[in-house]
This record gives sequence, structure tokens and C-alpha cells, in this order.
Amino acid sequence: MKCWICGQEATTGEHRLKAASLRELFTAVSQARPIFYNSARKKNKRLQSIDSKYLKSKSLCALCNSSRTQAADRSFDILMSYLKGLPPKVLAQSSFRMNRLFPYRTRAHSVQLHLYFVKLFGCLVREGDVRIDLGDFAAAICSGKPHPDIYVAIGPMDRALAGGAGTAGLSDMHCDFYQDGKPAFVAWFMHMGDVRIQVMLAAAGEHRDGLINAWHPSRNKRFLLREFPKP
Repeated sequence: MKCWICGQEATTGEHRLKAASLRELFTAVSQARPIFYNSARKKNKRLQSIDSKYLKSKSLCALCNSSRTQAADRSFDILMSYLKGLPPKVLAQSSFRMNRLFPYRTRAHSVQLHLYFVKLFGCLVREGDVRIDLGDFAAAICSGKPHPDIYVAIGPMDRALAGGAGTAGLSDMHCDFYQDGKPAFVAWFMHMGDVRIQVMLAAAGEHRDGLINAWHPSRNKRFLLREFPKP
């Protein structure tokens, strides 16, 4: 498989859920304290390490998975550290300015945070063989500029839906396409403990409920946290 960002051989595994966040949530994962992985193909697979191949997507080269996207990874870690300290009620009914999250070089860090979601989105598209052209995704990462159509929303995770506080996961990718095959709206969720994050691709002119109060670094200096509708 080729790296979808640069076209070189894909030799490294990118965690589908950030390794640092998994370590914070599950602390010391070992043979004595395993975690359990579930997917459409695997049920209750016992994992003894956060570095298990089952938690990774092998779709990037070493350069793109390290130095090229390292700043994006770090910005996401800062976000998760901030959100971890917020109780669910605050996650549902609060907001924060990006300069509170990133006091220095706020704009640059905000773009890198956005590019983390662009990277993960691209990896999930490649892994799932979804019919989405990743050219704009790769261009955003290589140029260090935001993808114009990627939006993010954050709120509390429904524990009943998640199966408890000590869980993490990714949803399926839900896609709407135009008749010409181009994506109109694509959305998926990730959750980490009490935090739920929705990532969306919305073509210009699309008006979807998920985009209400959604964040984009070129449009919002404040992140509005919200409560997601019950399924």
C-alpha cells in the first residue's frame, strides 16, 4: 500500500485512536491488565498493549507519520488534556476560545489541530476503501493549510451508548454522495471516555444539522461544545 499523503511506501501504523489518549484512559495495559477490541470482524479480542496492530491503520510512510504530522499530533494531545478535565455537563453547555487552549501561536496550533482530524479522516478513508478522493486531504497536510470542507464538533459521550466511561472507539463512516460520485456530506464519530468528537466533510453549500456550531480554524476563534442528539 502507498502512503496516501506523499505516495511513498506505507511502512508505519498510525493509531486510529491517539496512543497518548489511550494510555491516559486505560493507564498500564499489559497481559495482566488487557483491553478488549471489538469490530465487525473481531469480538472481544484481548489486547495486551496499546501498540497492538489492531489499533493501527497502516496507510502512511514513516516521514508522514512522524515529522510531517507531529505538530498535529501534539495539538490534539493538548485538546484532549483540556477536555479530560471537563465534567459532562460542561462539555454539553460550554465554549472556549482557541487562545485559551493555545496561548502562544494560537492560529498555527489551531490549524495543526484541524490537520490532525484531516490525517485521521484520510487514514480511515484509505483503510475502509471509501470512494473519496484524498488529493485535497494530502494537499492540506503538505501545505500546512486547513482543508476547506472539514469540520469538527465536540460534546459529552452518552455512557449508555459507549458501554461505560472506560471505553474508546470509532463509528462507521456515514456518506452521502452527489450523482456525480463526489461527496456531499460524510460524518463519523470518535469517543474517548466522556468525550465524543464528530468529524465531518461538507461540500460547499451543504447545510446539515451536524454543522451547527461546528468548528473550522478559518471560521471560528471559539469552540462551542454541545450535546449531541440521542440516537
